[in-house]
Amino acid sequence: MQPEHVVFSISLCRDKNPHPNEFNCLQTSRRRYTTSLPDYWTNDVVYITLGTMFERASSAIPFYRISAYLALPGTLWAAFEMYVLTLGGAQMLFFSIVHTMPPLVLVVLVSLPALAAWLIQSLAALVVPKYRAKLKLPYPVLLLFAFVASLHLILLISYERWSLLSGLRIAICLLGIASVLALLIQAVRYLRWSTGQANAGA
Repeated sequence: MQPEHVVFSISLCRDKNPHPNEFNCLQTSRRRYTTSLPDYWTNDVVYITLGTMFERASSAIPFYRISAYLALPGTLWAAFEMYVLTLGGAQMLFFSIVHTMPPLVLVVLVSLPALAAWLIQSLAALVVPKYRAKLKLPYPVLLLFAFVASLHLILLISYERWSLLSGLRIAICLLGIASVLALLIQAVRYLRWSTGQANAGA
């Protein structure tokens, strides 16, 4: 697995009695690789220490974020049609944008496999502690992501059935609106790329 980033630090240490394999040098890196070169200006030996910090941050974090970023735009639009507009009655989902906004159709289509990938990763993190530790996301947040993603996909697949049930339609729409808003809030809070940490704001 490739490291996410590598930082090289160079420090010069002088030792009157150098040993080629052992010496003490202040170093903040996790691993040190040393080489010695003769110092033509003094009788000492100058040690050049290349400290490499391998932040073995797994690619799990960026892949998880990318899945979420690809899923959110189309999911939000689908939620608008499925829950907000459906409050007034059943809709022909995405019919209007097919003719007026083809790019938005592509956004919605991309969001479906991305949302499924987001769901699978969230479920995996819930049951695999090591994977959850790599993502650095709290258990309740992962649970929320998995719940809302699965709920939205189920309601999307079964839309033609529940949207015609006048007794349940409004309750389902309100649940959908509340769940997607919660998803959006927590995604903005915990998946901001600029923070550099998946648990930013925790």
